[in-house]
Parts: sequence; structure tokens; C-alpha cells
Amino acid sequence: MNEIRKNLPTKTTFAVSKTAEIVAAIESGVLIRNLETDEPIRQALRYVFTLIGLRSENIPSDIEKAVLLKFIFDNFGNIAPEEIRIAFELAVAGKFEVEIDHYQRFSSLYLSKVVRAYQSHRQRIALESRRKKEEFERNQASQLTPEEIKKINDEFDVNFIVEPFFDWKKTGKLDLRHAAPKSVFSALFERHKVLKLSKERIESIKVRATFDVDSRIQDLKNTPAATRTEKDLIEHLQTDKGREELIRDRCCELSIVEFFDHLVTEEIDILQILKIEI
Repeated sequence: MNEIRKNLPTKTTFAVSKTAEIVAAIESGVLIRNLETDEPIRQALRYVFTLIGLRSENIPSDIEKAVLLKFIFDNFGNIAPEEIRIAFELAVAGKFEVEIDHYQRFSSLYLSKVVRAYQSHRQRIALESRRKKEEFERNQASQLTPEEIKKINDEFDVNFIVEPFFDWKKTGKLDLRHAAPKSVFSALFERHKVLKLSKERIESIKVRATFDVDSRIQDLKNTPAATRTEKDLIEHLQTDKGREELIRDRCCELSIVEFFDHLVTEEIDILQILKIEI
């Protein structure tokens, strides 16, 4: 029995492994909205049905599954399909506050509560992962040759500027993958020097960003069913540091969207302006 216990994962190793899984899912760049088939989601749901103890006679019918799949594509397109599985594993393990009793009925509402609670948990992990990655990259930069730095910059530009630009053209939504908005802004503003903003435009963007952030914080505060994780997030965002970080990121996002819009309006080739050869 002691030997079996030694081989079982501890609470610490479970948390570490799940954090690594979340980071890997975020960095994979595979999003539900870009899937060519719904099979990865169906696989995740089959796993979840077993995990939560849903009896076979209560598994959603084909019509109910079709509704669930459409709901997931419409509302959770910005996460990876395996994150549905991760969300329920963490919920069952009590890693964030959410009602997991399903009373033998798996509905879109039930799924939404679990996944939205997970997204708050995910955001904290994504922010911490981003901070560690930026710190690592700063430390590494001083040891790289000019050729290595150029290669890294070119890969960054393709993955986090060019591809998000073409996604934005198709969907109208800005998705920088797991890149920090300030890193993308810095690449355009400082390294490429193609993002130009007047003082008046900067002030206008700051006003818009502040309004967006304060509105988001107010919406979170007014959410009656806020989980403990969401409440912690609200408390962080209401601190001067948390609010300033969010406003800074929002300013960067708005500036990037304005730059993308300028490229489309003026019919400018993004590959040419960034001097990228694919």
C-alpha cells in the first residue's frame, strides 16, 4: 500500500502538471474556432461525461450534442479543445470555485459555468507564464549573436504580428495568441518603427482604454455568481498596479488594431512593410 501511495501524484505535482498543460495548450496556438472538424471537442466531451459520472442514459442526444458543439464554437473559440478536459479535471479536483453537481444533466449552462470559472484561473496562469518568459528572454538576449536575434525577431513577427493580422482581417477580432500586447506593440513601434501615433491620438487611445478597463472591472463586480477565483481577479484588477497593467495592455491592443486597420485601408502589404520573406 505504501508503494502504491508513493507512485500516486501529490497535490503539488498535480497542480504543476496541470499548469504545464494549460501553458502548453495556450502556446500550441490550436484554437477551437480554427478547427476543421469537431472531433477534438467530441473527444473532450466524452472524457468529461465519464469524469463527472454522467450515466449512459443521461448522455446528451445527438441533437443536444449538436447544440453543445455550436455553443462551444460560438462562446469558447479562443481556447484549445483540450482545455475543456483540463477545465473539468481542475473543477472536480476543487482547484477553483464552481458548482460541479450536474444532477445527471449536462447542459450548455452547466458547461459554461465550469469553463468560465476555468478561464479566470487560466488568465492568472497565462499572465505568470508570460512574465517568466519575458524575463527569460531578457536574460537570453544578451548572450545571442546578431544572426540569432534576427531569427528570433523574424519568428516573432510571423507568429504574433503577421498571422494575427490575417486572422483579424477574417474575423474582426484581435488574437495575439499568447504574446504580450506590449511585446507586439514594442516590435511595431520601436523595432520596425512602423506604428506612428500623434500625441493627440495617444491621449485618445488612453481614454478609450481606461473606459474599456473600468467597464470590464465593473461588469465583473456586478456578476452575481462570481467564483472565488474571479473575486480574486477583481481585487487584483482594482489595485493601482493591476488596473495600470490592464490599461497599458488595452492601449497596446487598440494601437495594434489601429495599425492593422491602416494597412487594410491603405492596401499596404504587411510582409513588405515588416521586411519578411515567407
